[in-house]
Amino acid sequence: MKSAGAGRDGVFSGHVSDGTPGAMKRLFLTVSDKAAPARSGLFFLLSLFFLNLFLQSPALFAAEKVFRDPVVGIEFVWIPGGKFIMGQSDAEKEMLIKALGKQRYEKYCACERPRHEVSVSGFWLGRFEVTNAQFRRFKPEHDSSTYLDFTLNDDRQPVVNITWYEARDFAAWLGRQCSRKMRLPTEAEWEYACRGGTSSIRYWKDCEPACNYANIADLTAKKNWPNWAVCDCDDGHPVTAPAGSFKPNPFGLYDMLGNVWEWCADWYAKDYYKNSPATNPTGSPAGKYRMVRGSSWDNPLRYVRCASRNHRLPVNCNYGIGFRLLLEKQPRP
Repeated sequence: MKSAGAGRDGVFSGHVSDGTPGAMKRLFLTVSDKAAPARSGLFFLLSLFFLNLFLQSPALFAAEKVFRDPVVGIEFVWIPGGKFIMGQSDAEKEMLIKALGKQRYEKYCACERPRHEVSVSGFWLGRFEVTNAQFRRFKPEHDSSTYLDFTLNDDRQPVVNITWYEARDFAAWLGRQCSRKMRLPTEAEWEYACRGGTSSIRYWKDCEPACNYANIADLTAKKNWPNWAVCDCDDGHPVTAPAGSFKPNPFGLYDMLGNVWEWCADWYAKDYYKNSPATNPTGSPAGKYRMVRGSSWDNPLRYVRCASRNHRLPVNCNYGIGFRLLLEKQPRP
């Protein structure tokens, strides 16, 4: 991020770019000499106070720092460390019980509570989910296959039909090629990055159409599968969409919700949140299932949430699970 400095005529400006492809969104802050009469007063002090808060926003600091690996071209975004409230809110619980009933809620969603404060250290995270083209640099024979008559195998679609072990091994292989430490994110790192500094159910506003931000079960899916429960919007993709087809979250990450579930490093434990460490939790020390986070193209909106937890056998592979990579902070690229 470019530092704010005194410009011509005493104007202070700070420039922030979110690093998104194509035309870059830019934000400019100015405190002009035209406000000189207020400089010695409360207004000027408040202006500096809020300017300082704005410039310290983690999402803004993350935006300029991007690293592209030289082997398969994965673009990593710097995610600054910080604290957040992890887990399902009271409002989510009420909504889910109403939609699912108490019994199904306890079976599928109660593991997302209690909410608790977590601190994570900074890390680099893939801007996009790993694509078929990128994964085939590791395993040229890989076939993400189809869902009924729809291909999941185009180069820019996220790789699917891979096990947790294959995702782990890809990370290790690419790390060796780049002389960096790469791995799957923990679910705490994943949720922190997904929220992007927000505390709402999703990283977009409730008044905005979900299909602007996520590839989920929608009206396009309804045309092909009339019995599905879908969101009342149209994202234009019956199955997986090319990575980065929708709007990013505040950290500049794409498809953190929707498109495909993403393998995480942790073992699953239903009651883990009750005893989770407050700093850099890494999940249960052992278990049967590995965590997946983020929801998929075939999920209705109630599962498309930053707090939503899911788990699968690590040998499982299907049409709705992929992954993205984490690059550890040290050594810095």
